[in-house]
Amino acid sequence: MFQLHPQLAADTVPVATWPLCQLLLIKDANYPWLVLVPARDDLRDLDDLAPG
Repeated sequence: MFQLHPQLAADTVPVATWPLCQLLLIKDANYPWLVLVPARDDLRDLDDLAPG
């Protein structure tokens, strides 16, 4: 079961949840960073997802 890392959860605000990933906004007033997080076990980056 996918669980977002506690530190990442504390530093971000959820924007959207999709079947393959979550879109998060980092809590930084200087830079409006958006992060896509793969919502699958044992994945760290989006390029770890299979193309299909």
